[in-house]
Amino acid sequence: MPLPAPNVLPVRLTLTLTLSLHCFVAGSVAAPAAGLGRCVAHAGEPVPDPVRWLLCGSPAVYPLIPGAAVAASGRGTGPALLAAGPPLVLVLAAGAWAGPVAPARLVWLPALAAWWPLLTECRRRSAAAAQPSS
Repeated sequence: MPLPAPNVLPVRLTLTLTLSLHCFVAGSVAAPAAGLGRCVAHAGEPVPDPVRWLLCGSPAVYPLIPGAAVAASGRGTGPALLAAGPPLVLVLAAGAWAGPVAPARLVWLPALAAWWPLLTECRRRSAAAAQPSS
């Protein structure tokens, strides 16, 4: 998670935001577990709409968290949109258009969205390592 630049936010507000984001992370990780349990019950048939939205809607919160952290770090809206945009679009599109999809295929789309922040961070670090030192 990106660290805010010094003096961007007051300490008390930073702690409040950090604790709030922690609660959202816990919820966005726990709710898909319930959806996965329901997917096992419907293993050979299409996933019902409420289960599909639980499985795809709750991970939609997860990419918003790094996006909010990037925005709060003072880096601007471009990096925040890059952190949150693609995975958010992926899980919401999966929830909207994956009606007759079997559970085994549907489970992988939110998993890919969860990997996006890690991939962007690895890309950022490799680009920083490639920069020549002064």
